[in-house]
Amino acid sequence: MRLSAHFIASSIIAAVLYPFFGWRSIFALAGGFLIDIDHYVWFIASSHRKRSGIADLGIKEAYNYHTSHDYRNQLHIFHSLEFLLLLAALAAVSWQSAYLPAVLACLIGFAVHQAMDIYEGCMDDNMDARYFSAVHYIFSRKKVYEVKNSKKLKKVLKNK
Repeated sequence: MRLSAHFIASSIIAAVLYPFFGWRSIFALAGGFLIDIDHYVWFIASSHRKRSGIADLGIKEAYNYHTSHDYRNQLHIFHSLEFLLLLAALAAVSWQSAYLPAVLACLIGFAVHQAMDIYEGCMDDNMDARYFSAVHYIFSRKKVYEVKNSKKLKKVLKNK
């Protein structure tokens, strides 16, 4: 989903929440728009960003990379189930505090962001492209690593 769509949706959510949450409704932008910073974090950590051994860390390059590639084998940590559970836990912990409106606004923005991404994935028939859980990502990558290593081991043993 385009950043502009997430920004517009998050801004509308913040405006709708304003009568209920006041200035804390701005946290809907954090949950609905700023969580996409994990795409940039992935871009920085990725080996795909290197050109001739020189890292290009520009925002424009990161945006172009993510609009021209699918999300296979990528983990966007702020889009994960674990991050949702963290936000829900924060909401539960802050139930009787002044922080609850901010956390709820962030959680609502996050939920709308995820719904928009899931809708786009369904429309593009591309739901299997993104890892929705850090735990799933870790265990899937471990399995791929083990399979690759077992194939290498078989080749080495076969050549002896």
